[in-house]
Amino acid sequence: MTRTITAAALYVGLLAMPLSVGFAQTISTPVDRALRPGDSIEWVPTTPHHLQLGSTGLTSLTDVDKILTVSPAPASDAGGVRTWSGGQAVTATVKGNADMQGVAYFVFTCGGHPVLMKSQPFTIESKSAGQKPRTFRIRTEPSLKWILQEPNGGGEVQVAP
Repeated sequence: MTRTITAAALYVGLLAMPLSVGFAQTISTPVDRALRPGDSIEWVPTTPHHLQLGSTGLTSLTDVDKILTVSPAPASDAGGVRTWSGGQAVTATVKGNADMQGVAYFVFTCGGHPVLMKSQPFTIESKSAGQKPRTFRIRTEPSLKWILQEPNGGGEVQVAP
């Protein structure tokens, strides 16, 4: 009887394993997170997640404002933190001169889970002649992840944690 129960549990576990692997995203590479002037980022979190820029361990708002135009743009708090409402969509455009501002990268997080959902760095690179602007769409998952939809239709990659 014990052998039958053990065998059944093993069988069910083997069946479930491919399902969980199918839902896992690949971790992004620096190339996935390279932004150029004119590119857009769309954060589309689900409640309770919400975008946060600025604070300890993140890129300062001063530097973020040098490279991105963010909309809507709520006021910053006294500590230099900008936080949006839960589930609120936010769009940012990389400024035309972002690659000349001395800001090599920026990092963002979820205001409700700042340590658990801190992004990997998004770098700023120069735009070559003829390159068209791209849109990076970033959504959240209940499992405390930021997921990036690659602009070239290459699928989705995880950008945090």
